[in-house]
Amino acid sequence: MEQMLNMLPPEMQVLMKQMSLKDFPQNPTSKSYKGHNFIPMFSPEVAEYAYDKMSVKEGDVYIVSYPKTGTNWTYEIIRQMLYRDPMSEELSKRIPLQLGVIEMEPCEKFALLDKLPLQRRIMGSHLPAELVNVDRITKANAKIVYVYRNPKDQIVSWLKFASKLPVVNEEPMKSMLNSGWDKYFEHVVAGDFPMNMKPGQWYPDHILGWYKHRDNKNVHFACFEEMKQDLPREIKKLADFLDVSLSNDEVDKITEACTFANMKKNIATDGSNRSKILDINMRKGEVGGWKNYFTVAQSERVDTLFKEKLAETDIRFTY
Repeated sequence: MEQMLNMLPPEMQVLMKQMSLKDFPQNPTSKSYKGHNFIPMFSPEVAEYAYDKMSVKEGDVYIVSYPKTGTNWTYEIIRQMLYRDPMSEELSKRIPLQLGVIEMEPCEKFALLDKLPLQRRIMGSHLPAELVNVDRITKANAKIVYVYRNPKDQIVSWLKFASKLPVVNEEPMKSMLNSGWDKYFEHVVAGDFPMNMKPGQWYPDHILGWYKHRDNKNVHFACFEEMKQDLPREIKKLADFLDVSLSNDEVDKITEACTFANMKKNIATDGSNRSKILDINMRKGEVGGWKNYFTVAQSERVDTLFKEKLAETDIRFTY
Protein backbone atom coordinates (compact mmCIF):
# COMPACT_ATOMS: atom_id res chain seq x y z
CA MET A 1 0.00 0.00 0.00
CA GLU A 2 2.72 2.50 0.95
CA GLN A 3 4.60 1.67 -2.21
CA MET A 4 1.55 2.51 -4.31
CA LEU A 5 0.84 5.69 -2.35
CA ASN A 6 4.40 6.82 -2.94
CA MET A 7 3.69 6.69 -6.66
CA LEU A 8 1.21 9.57 -6.23
CA PRO A 9 2.19 13.27 -6.24
CA PRO A 10 2.74 14.56 -2.68
CA GLU A 11 -0.44 16.65 -2.63
CA MET A 12 -2.44 13.60 -3.72
CA GLN A 13 -0.90 11.49 -0.97
CA VAL A 14 -2.10 14.07 1.55
CA LEU A 15 -5.61 14.11 0.08
CA MET A 16 -5.81 10.32 0.12
CA LYS A 17 -4.82 10.20 3.78
CA GLN A 18 -7.25 13.01 4.69
CA MET A 19 -10.18 11.24 3.06
CA SER A 20 -9.23 7.97 4.72
CA LEU A 21 -9.68 9.59 8.13
CA LYS A 22 -13.09 11.14 7.47
CA ASP A 23 -16.40 9.71 8.60
CA PHE A 24 -19.75 10.84 7.26
CA PRO A 25 -20.31 14.63 7.65
CA GLN A 26 -21.52 15.52 11.12
CA ASN A 27 -23.79 18.42 10.09
CA PRO A 28 -25.39 17.25 6.85
CA THR A 29 -27.95 19.35 4.98
CA SER A 30 -29.96 18.64 1.85
CA LYS A 31 -29.29 20.76 -1.23
CA SER A 32 -30.85 20.96 -4.67
CA TYR A 33 -29.43 20.62 -8.20
CA LYS A 34 -31.53 20.90 -11.39
CA GLY A 35 -34.64 20.51 -9.27
CA HIS A 36 -33.37 17.34 -7.57
CA ASN A 37 -33.24 17.33 -3.77
CA PHE A 38 -30.00 15.64 -2.76
CA ILE A 39 -29.51 13.12 -0.01
CA PRO A 40 -27.75 14.87 2.87
CA MET A 41 -24.01 14.11 2.75
CA PHE A 42 -24.01 14.18 -1.06
CA SER A 43 -22.92 17.25 -2.99
CA PRO A 44 -24.76 18.80 -5.97
CA GLU A 45 -21.60 20.75 -6.77
CA VAL A 46 -19.56 17.55 -7.06
CA ALA A 47 -22.28 15.90 -9.15
CA GLU A 48 -22.28 18.85 -11.52
CA TYR A 49 -18.49 18.79 -11.76
CA ALA A 50 -18.59 15.07 -12.49
CA TYR A 51 -21.16 15.50 -15.25
CA ASP A 52 -19.13 18.16 -17.04
CA LYS A 53 -15.50 17.47 -16.19
CA MET A 54 -14.88 14.02 -14.70
CA SER A 55 -12.52 12.06 -16.91
CA VAL A 56 -13.83 8.74 -18.19
CA LYS A 57 -11.45 5.96 -19.18
CA GLU A 58 -12.14 2.91 -21.28
CA GLY A 59 -12.88 -0.02 -18.98
CA ASP A 60 -14.07 2.10 -16.04
CA VAL A 61 -17.04 0.60 -14.21
CA TYR A 62 -19.89 2.67 -12.77
CA ILE A 63 -22.23 0.92 -10.32
CA VAL A 64 -25.47 2.88 -10.13
CA SER A 65 -28.43 2.21 -7.89
CA TYR A 66 -31.11 3.66 -5.68
CA PRO A 67 -29.95 3.58 -2.05
CA LYS A 68 -30.11 0.24 -0.21
CA THR A 69 -30.57 -1.98 -3.25
CA GLY A 70 -27.26 -3.90 -3.21
CA THR A 71 -24.63 -1.35 -4.20
CA ASN A 72 -21.88 -2.41 -1.83
CA TRP A 73 -22.41 -6.11 -2.50
CA THR A 74 -22.14 -5.54 -6.24
CA TYR A 75 -19.09 -3.32 -5.72
CA GLU A 76 -17.32 -6.09 -3.83
CA ILE A 77 -18.15 -8.69 -6.47
CA ILE A 78 -16.74 -6.47 -9.22
CA ARG A 79 -13.74 -5.48 -7.09
CA GLN A 80 -12.90 -9.16 -6.69
CA MET A 81 -13.14 -9.59 -10.47
CA LEU A 82 -11.00 -6.65 -11.52
CA TYR A 83 -8.29 -6.54 -8.86
CA ARG A 84 -6.79 -9.99 -8.64
CA ASP A 85 -3.11 -9.08 -8.40
CA PRO A 86 -1.97 -8.47 -4.78
CA MET A 87 -1.05 -4.77 -5.10
CA SER A 88 -4.25 -3.70 -6.87
CA GLU A 89 -6.32 -5.80 -4.50
CA GLU A 90 -4.75 -4.16 -1.45
CA LEU A 91 -5.05 -0.64 -2.84
CA SER A 92 -8.69 -1.16 -3.81
CA LYS A 93 -9.55 -2.16 -0.23
CA ARG A 94 -7.99 1.05 1.10
CA ILE A 95 -9.72 3.47 -1.27
CA PRO A 96 -11.79 5.88 0.90
CA LEU A 97 -15.54 5.56 0.38
CA GLN A 98 -15.96 9.16 -0.81
CA LEU A 99 -13.32 8.61 -3.49
CA GLY A 100 -15.44 5.85 -4.97
CA VAL A 101 -18.82 7.63 -4.90
CA ILE A 102 -19.32 10.15 -7.69
CA GLU A 103 -21.41 12.69 -5.79
CA MET A 104 -19.45 12.75 -2.52
CA GLU A 105 -17.01 15.57 -1.74
CA PRO A 106 -14.40 16.79 -2.53
CA CYS A 107 -14.09 17.70 -6.23
CA GLU A 108 -10.32 17.36 -5.89
CA LYS A 109 -10.77 13.60 -5.62
CA PHE A 110 -11.21 13.31 -9.39
CA ALA A 111 -7.62 14.39 -9.93
CA LEU A 112 -6.60 11.75 -7.40
CA LEU A 113 -8.65 9.12 -9.22
CA ASP A 114 -6.76 9.92 -12.41
CA LYS A 115 -3.46 9.24 -10.63
CA LEU A 116 -4.36 5.95 -8.97
CA PRO A 117 -2.29 3.10 -10.41
CA LEU A 118 -5.35 1.02 -11.28
CA GLN A 119 -5.98 -0.08 -14.84
CA ARG A 120 -9.75 -0.06 -14.36
CA ARG A 121 -11.55 2.12 -11.85
CA ILE A 122 -14.81 1.36 -10.05
CA MET A 123 -17.17 4.22 -9.14
CA GLY A 124 -20.54 4.10 -7.43
CA SER A 125 -23.48 6.51 -7.54
CA HIS A 126 -27.08 6.90 -6.42
CA LEU A 127 -27.76 9.60 -9.01
CA PRO A 128 -30.74 9.42 -11.37
CA ALA A 129 -29.89 8.93 -15.04
CA GLU A 130 -30.52 12.56 -15.96
CA LEU A 131 -27.72 13.71 -13.64
CA VAL A 132 -25.15 11.28 -15.07
CA ASN A 133 -23.40 11.89 -18.38
CA VAL A 134 -24.34 8.48 -19.76
CA ASP A 135 -23.38 9.35 -23.35
CA ARG A 136 -19.85 10.34 -22.37
CA ILE A 137 -19.41 7.24 -20.23
CA THR A 138 -20.61 4.77 -22.82
CA LYS A 139 -18.87 6.47 -25.76
CA ALA A 140 -15.60 5.97 -23.86
CA ASN A 141 -16.46 2.25 -23.72
CA ALA A 142 -16.82 2.38 -19.95
CA LYS A 143 -19.45 0.20 -18.31
CA ILE A 144 -22.53 0.97 -16.22
CA VAL A 145 -24.07 -1.65 -13.93
CA TYR A 146 -27.52 -0.72 -12.65
CA VAL A 147 -28.54 -2.64 -9.53
CA TYR A 148 -32.17 -3.00 -8.46
CA ARG A 149 -33.97 -4.73 -5.60
CA ASN A 150 -37.56 -5.32 -4.55
CA PRO A 151 -38.92 -2.02 -3.22
CA LYS A 152 -40.41 -3.36 -0.01
CA ASP A 153 -37.07 -4.57 1.34
CA GLN A 154 -35.49 -1.34 0.08
CA ILE A 155 -37.94 0.76 2.08
CA VAL A 156 -37.18 -1.15 5.30
CA SER A 157 -33.43 -1.14 4.69
CA TRP A 158 -33.36 2.61 4.08
CA LEU A 159 -35.10 3.27 7.40
CA LYS A 160 -32.64 1.09 9.31
CA PHE A 161 -29.65 2.62 7.54
CA ALA A 162 -30.65 6.29 7.70
CA SER A 163 -31.52 6.01 11.38
CA LYS A 164 -27.85 5.32 12.18
CA LEU A 165 -26.56 8.45 10.45
CA PRO A 166 -26.23 12.12 11.42
CA VAL A 167 -29.13 12.89 9.03
CA VAL A 168 -31.53 11.67 11.71
CA ASN A 169 -30.77 14.85 13.68
CA GLU A 170 -31.49 17.17 10.74
CA GLU A 171 -34.74 18.28 9.17
CA PRO A 172 -36.54 17.22 7.06
CA MET A 173 -35.09 13.76 7.73
CA LYS A 174 -35.50 13.92 11.51
CA SER A 175 -39.29 14.12 11.54
CA MET A 176 -39.77 11.66 8.68
CA LEU A 177 -37.54 9.01 10.27
CA ASN A 178 -38.72 9.42 13.86
CA SER A 179 -42.50 9.55 13.51
CA GLY A 180 -43.15 5.81 13.43
CA TRP A 181 -43.39 3.25 10.65
CA ASP A 182 -46.77 4.33 9.21
CA LYS A 183 -45.82 7.97 8.78
CA TYR A 184 -42.38 7.02 7.49
CA PHE A 185 -44.04 4.79 4.88
CA GLU A 186 -46.33 7.62 3.76
CA HIS A 187 -43.37 9.97 3.31
CA VAL A 188 -41.54 7.36 1.23
CA VAL A 189 -44.35 6.67 -1.25
CA ALA A 190 -45.13 10.38 -1.50
CA GLY A 191 -41.56 11.06 -2.59
CA ASP A 192 -40.93 13.40 0.34
CA PHE A 193 -37.42 12.20 1.17
CA PRO A 194 -34.50 14.03 -0.44
CA MET A 195 -33.11 11.07 -2.42
CA ASN A 196 -31.40 12.83 -5.36
CA MET A 197 -34.83 12.92 -7.04
CA LYS A 198 -37.29 15.71 -7.85
CA PRO A 199 -40.02 16.38 -5.26
CA GLY A 200 -42.68 13.68 -5.50
CA GLN A 201 -40.34 11.20 -7.18
CA TRP A 202 -38.85 8.09 -5.57
CA TYR A 203 -37.57 4.60 -6.36
CA PRO A 204 -39.82 3.71 -9.36
CA ASP A 205 -38.86 6.99 -11.03
CA HIS A 206 -35.18 6.20 -10.50
CA ILE A 207 -35.66 2.81 -12.19
CA LEU A 208 -37.59 4.38 -15.09
CA GLY A 209 -34.86 6.95 -15.72
CA TRP A 210 -32.18 4.27 -15.99
CA TYR A 211 -34.45 1.86 -17.86
CA LYS A 212 -34.27 4.19 -20.87
CA HIS A 213 -30.67 2.99 -21.25
CA ARG A 214 -31.55 -0.71 -20.93
CA ASP A 215 -30.67 -1.45 -24.59
CA ASN A 216 -27.30 0.32 -24.43
CA LYS A 217 -24.67 -2.41 -24.89
CA ASN A 218 -22.56 -0.75 -22.19
CA VAL A 219 -25.34 -0.87 -19.58
CA HIS A 220 -26.18 -4.01 -17.58
CA PHE A 221 -29.10 -4.48 -15.18
CA ALA A 222 -28.32 -6.65 -12.14
CA CYS A 223 -31.08 -7.85 -9.81
CA PHE A 224 -30.35 -8.25 -6.07
CA GLU A 225 -32.76 -11.17 -5.66
CA GLU A 226 -31.35 -12.99 -8.68
CA MET A 227 -27.86 -12.65 -7.19
CA LYS A 228 -29.18 -14.09 -3.92
CA GLN A 229 -30.81 -16.96 -5.81
CA ASP A 230 -27.80 -17.98 -7.93
CA LEU A 231 -24.69 -15.89 -7.33
CA PRO A 232 -22.29 -17.93 -9.53
CA ARG A 233 -24.65 -17.50 -12.50
CA GLU A 234 -24.88 -13.74 -11.96
CA ILE A 235 -21.11 -13.42 -11.47
CA LYS A 236 -20.62 -15.06 -14.87
CA LYS A 237 -23.08 -12.61 -16.44
CA LEU A 238 -21.24 -9.68 -14.90
CA ALA A 239 -17.87 -11.07 -16.01
CA ASP A 240 -19.10 -11.42 -19.58
CA PHE A 241 -20.45 -7.88 -19.55
CA LEU A 242 -17.22 -6.48 -18.11
CA ASP A 243 -15.03 -8.49 -20.51
CA VAL A 244 -13.39 -10.36 -17.65
CA SER A 245 -12.27 -13.95 -18.13
CA LEU A 246 -12.93 -16.13 -15.07
CA SER A 247 -12.30 -19.82 -14.59
CA ASN A 248 -14.85 -21.89 -12.71
CA ASP A 249 -12.49 -21.94 -9.72
CA GLU A 250 -12.29 -18.15 -9.76
CA VAL A 251 -16.08 -17.88 -9.91
CA ASP A 252 -16.28 -20.18 -6.90
CA LYS A 253 -13.73 -18.11 -4.97
CA ILE A 254 -15.56 -14.86 -5.67
CA THR A 255 -18.86 -16.49 -4.70
CA GLU A 256 -17.41 -17.62 -1.37
CA ALA A 257 -15.72 -14.29 -0.65
CA CYS A 258 -18.93 -12.38 -1.41
CA THR A 259 -21.33 -14.23 0.83
CA PHE A 260 -22.87 -11.80 3.28
CA ALA A 261 -21.28 -13.59 6.25
CA ASN A 262 -17.77 -13.44 4.79
CA MET A 263 -18.12 -9.81 3.77
CA LYS A 264 -19.22 -8.88 7.29
CA LYS A 265 -16.30 -10.84 8.75
CA ASN A 266 -13.79 -9.15 6.47
CA ILE A 267 -15.18 -5.71 7.28
CA ALA A 268 -14.92 -6.42 11.01
CA THR A 269 -11.22 -7.31 10.76
CA ASP A 270 -10.15 -4.82 8.09
CA GLY A 271 -9.86 -1.76 10.33
CA SER A 272 -10.03 0.87 7.57
CA ASN A 273 -12.39 3.83 7.73
CA ARG A 274 -14.08 2.58 4.59
CA SER A 275 -14.88 -0.66 6.40
CA LYS A 276 -16.38 1.20 9.34
CA ILE A 277 -18.76 2.99 6.97
CA LEU A 278 -19.54 -0.19 5.05
CA ASP A 279 -20.40 -1.88 8.33
CA ILE A 280 -23.18 0.71 8.75
CA ASN A 281 -24.33 0.06 5.18
CA MET A 282 -24.48 -3.72 5.48
CA ARG A 283 -27.33 -4.92 7.66
CA LYS A 284 -28.77 -8.39 6.86
CA GLY A 285 -28.83 -8.69 3.07
CA GLU A 286 -32.02 -10.76 3.21
CA VAL A 287 -35.02 -11.11 0.94
CA GLY A 288 -38.45 -10.83 2.56
CA GLY A 289 -37.65 -8.93 5.75
CA TRP A 290 -40.29 -6.37 4.76
CA LYS A 291 -43.01 -8.80 5.94
CA ASN A 292 -42.18 -7.89 9.54
CA TYR A 293 -43.13 -4.24 8.90
CA PHE A 294 -45.72 -3.87 6.12
CA THR A 295 -49.45 -4.11 6.65
CA VAL A 296 -51.42 -5.91 3.94
CA ALA A 297 -52.72 -2.56 2.72
CA GLN A 298 -49.20 -1.07 2.53
CA SER A 299 -47.91 -4.10 0.64
CA GLU A 300 -50.76 -3.91 -1.87
CA ARG A 301 -50.22 -0.18 -2.27
CA VAL A 302 -46.56 -0.64 -3.21
CA ASP A 303 -47.57 -3.39 -5.63
CA THR A 304 -50.04 -1.05 -7.31
CA LEU A 305 -47.69 1.92 -7.46
CA PHE A 306 -44.90 -0.09 -9.06
CA LYS A 307 -47.24 -1.90 -11.44
CA GLU A 308 -48.51 1.44 -12.69
CA LYS A 309 -45.09 3.10 -12.94
CA LEU A 310 -43.27 0.18 -14.53
CA ALA A 311 -46.08 -1.07 -16.73
CA GLU A 312 -44.08 -0.55 -19.93
CA THR A 313 -40.96 -2.32 -18.62
CA ASP A 314 -39.97 -5.93 -18.05
CA ILE A 315 -38.81 -5.22 -14.49
CA ARG A 316 -40.26 -7.77 -12.07
CA PHE A 317 -39.53 -8.21 -8.38
CA THR A 318 -39.15 -11.20 -6.10
CA TYR A 319 -40.50 -10.56 -2.62
